[in-house]
Amino acid sequence: MSTLVVSVAGRRVGTLEYFDEEMHDHVLTFDEAWRGDPERPILGQIFEDKASRSGAHPFCGPPCWFAHLLPQGALRRAIERTLTPTPTQFELYSLLGDDLPGAITLTRGEPSPTRRPPPPTASESRLDLAMWSALAGVQMKMSVRRKERGLVVGVRSDTRDMIAKFWSPDFKDLPRVEYATMSWARDCGIDVPPCELLERPEIEGLPDGVPLGDGRVFVIERVDRMGDGRRGHFEDFAQVLDHFLDDTAPGGYYGSRYETIAATLALLCPQDLRAYVERVVFCVLAGNGDAHLKNWALCYPDGRRARLSPAYDLVATVVYPRRLCGDELALLLNDSRRFEDVTPRSFEKLAVLASTPGEEVAGWVREMAGRVRETWRTPTVRERFSTKERAKIDAHQARVPLR
Repeated sequence: MSTLVVSVAGRRVGTLEYFDEEMHDHVLTFDEAWRGDPERPILGQIFEDKASRSGAHPFCGPPCWFAHLLPQGALRRAIERTLTPTPTQFELYSLLGDDLPGAITLTRGEPSPTRRPPPPTASESRLDLAMWSALAGVQMKMSVRRKERGLVVGVRSDTRDMIAKFWSPDFKDLPRVEYATMSWARDCGIDVPPCELLERPEIEGLPDGVPLGDGRVFVIERVDRMGDGRRGHFEDFAQVLDHFLDDTAPGGYYGSRYETIAATLALLCPQDLRAYVERVVFCVLAGNGDAHLKNWALCYPDGRRARLSPAYDLVATVVYPRRLCGDELALLLNDSRRFEDVTPRSFEKLAVLASTPGEEVAGWVREMAGRVRETWRTPTVRERFSTKERAKIDAHQARVPLR
């Protein structure tokens, strides 16, 4: 058995245990002090329900919520290459547990004396693991921090409040396209963190093997790190809705609908519902087919009350070939993923589930659609995209009836 102590914002929540020979091989146990505190900090919405029922919860495999804390794709492979032998998922929790998304930490705890001692964990090898962070998603990225001039990778003990996203061999000029899309969203009035497009020499300490392409790097402030060193808690909607990590499986993080997110926001933070609807409209007209559950999140500014997180991952995916990212919305809207099907009436079911008058929601949709289209016509927005990219977005907007 191995044991990790689970904490959020410095407050102990309980333990996560791994039993390598048990049918239920993971057990999450909440401390009574945390369960009994009506002002306890939120770990995750799914756990608020579980904590009210009992203290210990067995799982076959790692709990979905915790699985979403770890990186996937290129970043996961880069971290695993630095370790010998290749770590298990539970070992990764321990090795990266001091710099996970949000305000959660996982630290090694003492196993029960009635159980066997924990197995040996993977040892660090070719590269100092301290420079890596557990950042969700498949794109290659690293946490960095500000310095007097430029940015530096540093180590996890530093306050690293920025994320640097790098070139991708599959998606041409991705750092620039993401910067262009995020800047367009900001010009439309969407809440996005400060971001910029930098050149490779402006970031110190990048390890060998980081893909750099033409040398441009997209850098954005982390929504879960404060400038004064504090950590803000947040959870993405794949965690909120307890969805499987595998995006190709039924019920995976692409397997949901925008109405479900709206209904959750209406319950937890109804003051953010309009901002959410406007963001969905932007995704439709910008041709963002990557707005899946992991790219929507709740944040907890005071530790307990949920708010819609700023938009941290918006990309006009229609500029890329359909074979790479498809040509449809990531989630269902009014039972369809087709961009061509979206009109103001497509939001009627969303309004019903969010207990909001349909005409009010339709008004938000029409106003935002006009703003997105008008902003797209401004030279400063268009010039951030290449000529071919502009043509693809123009063609996309021409086929979408949303106005």
